[in-house]
Amino acid sequence: MKKKLLILLSLLSIVITGCWDRKELNDLAILLGWGMDLSEDGTYFGSAQFILPSKLSSDGKSGPEKAYFIETAKGKNLMDVSRRIQNKLSRTVFGGHRRSIFIGEKLARHGISKLIDEYSRNPDVRLRSDIFVVKGETANHFLNVSYPFEKVPAIAAHKIRLEAVSATTTLADFLMAASGDEESPTVPTVEIVRNKDSSAIRLGGRAIFDEKLNLIGYLSYKEAVERLWLLNRLKKHTIIAHIPEGEGNISYDGDYFKSTIKPVITGDKISFEIFLEGTGKILENNTNLDLKELNNLKVLEKTLEETVQKDMLNMIKKVQKNYGTDVFGFRKAIHKKHPYAWKKMKETWNEKFRKAELSIRVDLKIKNTGLTGLPLHQKGGAIK
Repeated sequence: MKKKLLILLSLLSIVITGCWDRKELNDLAILLGWGMDLSEDGTYFGSAQFILPSKLSSDGKSGPEKAYFIETAKGKNLMDVSRRIQNKLSRTVFGGHRRSIFIGEKLARHGISKLIDEYSRNPDVRLRSDIFVVKGETANHFLNVSYPFEKVPAIAAHKIRLEAVSATTTLADFLMAASGDEESPTVPTVEIVRNKDSSAIRLGGRAIFDEKLNLIGYLSYKEAVERLWLLNRLKKHTIIAHIPEGEGNISYDGDYFKSTIKPVITGDKISFEIFLEGTGKILENNTNLDLKELNNLKVLEKTLEETVQKDMLNMIKKVQKNYGTDVFGFRKAIHKKHPYAWKKMKETWNEKFRKAELSIRVDLKIKNTGLTGLPLHQKGGAIK
């Protein structure tokens, strides 16, 4: 009798606690992209990009019809916007597959501290989502631009980012940078390229935020890559350099990059000695130099080093002068080498960062020049 009672109770528990609350796929609105903008009246304007599974074929491609649709709503905060969007849908919003979060420039300049705070508290927010600033545009406009290779714009931005040299930033990365003590937060930018009859999307550089999480400026794509070198996060990079001695230019494909930052404190003055290293191969030679000649290789290496030194110095000085916020991890170098000195200057670091002096040394090695020395378009002209 006891065994029958236990079996009956077990069956009842399965019925009561079973799959009654499970949502079927046909009951879900699958969210892939999310955009936030600032309305004229100061409220948030949210755009949600949902996939339409019925418009996708079995191989994942879509036909002539759009495989997504966008729903929008205004609200006082993120949850208000989300609730208002949900009220317009016949299915439950599912954000487990969301790839990207887009923030319009106007909202970014206004400040995103409240928005990020809400993201950090909401357990339903996917922290691995990529976060982007839409340079010069709204997030809603970006989500409405179609892309030929990917039928869902949010997926296109995610895949373009994967193919690029410039590092990504997930929501988790941004939260750690905003609350950490290593470098000021930055995120990748995306842009809308408007042509006469159409529009396209592309990956840009980096958006720079201050300690209040207000957008204060941008790095170009090239500058964003140079920043990665300083941070020891650069894995590959192509450098184009003009070679006066060879009356042309070369393409240097680097596959190893390293930086060493040494802080020097003398009284109230702070300076940084930066040493950059790299190795790579010549992929393109548009000069009249025969690269089988050792002297010509030395000419190329010297010019490459001078080019990198100049570009890197200009990029750092631009950030010092225009933005005054450390996005290079200089404070991390001070904290590591001079922890007691860092405690004293921590509160006034932005001011000291602006005035910090720099010296940069570069050592680039060419390990391969291809199968031929003299370029095919030349019969002579090598420097002896």
